[in-house]
Amino acid sequence: MSIDYPEEYIEQIFYLYYENSRKVGDVFISKIPDTSDGKKPRKETVLNWVKTRGWVERADALDAEASMKMDEKVIQRRMAMFKKHEEVGTELMEKGLEYLKENGISTDAAAIRAIDLGITTRVASTGMAEVFIKISKMPNDALNAELQKLLGKKEEIIDGDMEVIDEEE
Repeated sequence: MSIDYPEEYIEQIFYLYYENSRKVGDVFISKIPDTSDGKKPRKETVLNWVKTRGWVERADALDAEASMKMDEKVIQRRMAMFKKHEEVGTELMEKGLEYLKENGISTDAAAIRAIDLGITTRVASTGMAEVFIKISKMPNDALNAELQKLLGKKEEIIDGDMEVIDEEE
């Protein structure tokens, strides 16, 4: 006997399936709410929906989207850190120069160290931010090619046909 369920109910079950780590076991089935008229799908019905409605592919797409959003958050945090480093480097450099103007170079090596540290921090942070942006926008195949170059390996492509041999014959 086949029972029809409203599309929005089936969608609700999809999201429950996704949030349940894509597992359709007895615990999951027990979490499924009844429809407005008191019906509840059996495990076999839900498993059929998983197969026939592309739930695995949809869940994979949601995982990919979640991963991309997480990547964006990590990149933004990293960019904020680089920007802060650049600001601190600029401030150190300015304070060191201010000290040098007021006290001269022979009075304190800390001023010179502050200028050097400021310049180094600022240059490193600015350069790293630009590199980080470039890398974050590269497609996977370009990243793989760069990685192969860094490792000193050439990417090898082997073209050929495969023949399956049945050993029972």
